[in-house]
Amino acid sequence: TLAQARALASDPGAGPSLILVDEAAAHLDSVRRAALFEELLANPGQAWLTGTDENLFEAFGNRAQMFEVRDGAVRGA
Repeated sequence: TLAQARALASDPGAGPSLILVDEAAAHLDSVRRAALFEELLANPGQAWLTGTDENLFEAFGNRAQMFEVRDGAVRGA
């Protein structure tokens, strides 16, 4: 959870966190989606999010790398 990631980030002995989020953006309204993205961006580790609608991730702007998986190939979006 995000609370666990925050707790680990404050532990000097813990390494960076990796947060995996599958299709969460599709289930949130724009206000909650923006709040989730800001929380993920504030985390010093990495966050990987999946989604089928790239428009849901516009709030990241240029603060995130986007990749597209199509026909078994991964490329920058």
